[in-house]
Amino acid sequence: MISITPINDLNEPGISIYRSLKGKALERNGIFIAEGEKVVRALLKSKLRIISALMTEKWYEKLRSEIEKKAKKGFQVYIAGQKEMEKIVGFHLHQGIMATAETPPKLSLKQASKLWNSPHLLLAVNGIKDPENAGLIVRNSLAFGVDTLIVDKNSCDPYLRRAVRVSIGAIFKLPVVYIDRLPEALNWLKQKFKTRIIAAAPDPANQSLNKTDFLGDVCLVFGNEERGLSEEVVKTADSLVRIPMPGDLDSLNVSCASAVFLHHAAAKR
Repeated sequence: MISITPINDLNEPGISIYRSLKGKALERNGIFIAEGEKVVRALLKSKLRIISALMTEKWYEKLRSEIEKKAKKGFQVYIAGQKEMEKIVGFHLHQGIMATAETPPKLSLKQASKLWNSPHLLLAVNGIKDPENAGLIVRNSLAFGVDTLIVDKNSCDPYLRRAVRVSIGAIFKLPVVYIDRLPEALNWLKQKFKTRIIAAAPDPANQSLNKTDFLGDVCLVFGNEERGLSEEVVKTADSLVRIPMPGDLDSLNVSCASAVFLHHAAAKR
């Protein structure tokens, strides 16, 4: 059942959540914000529970059938005018259409393993701080068949507002496991599944991507945008792999590097 509420005042308690910029409080409460047409459409098609939506009358009419289909379990829709929506920071990004929803229940690595294909392809991030990189890595992962994204405690949550937006809703289809100690998780994968750990590291002495075997059960690992992988994570790796570059640069942005690795791995597999 849909509950429709017209909004004339942005101080309305029900929509205060949409003015949150950092999203840390939302993250602690297990809530995230989806903004923009593509992301909200993806959310409406997902299995995630929507709490509320905030949009202009134009968007409501355009998405009415999708909203009604999703709203069988019930959620609140707030309708605001163009001027009211423009007062919310980031109008050019949310386009006058936003929604809040519950993040999915957190999976353990063991629980996630029951969802994997055989052979499995996993991707782990080690200290990835930038939400845009996180969102792009999610998008790349879904595009190239990653079974689960493993996020360590030093990385940003891929359900942060900007990461969700950049992923264009890909995060709604990708299982995520949150890990405190990534080296221990990688070693568990090696012992339990004989998963090979292939870590991206741009040092010229490392193995070339072109000469790397990506068959079988594999977990790709990508490190911090500036510092790279932690020493403990490096010690778990079966292979340290670089992207061969004939030009003057020795490395790519981590989201770009993940796309190159994943495309290469998918082609080989």
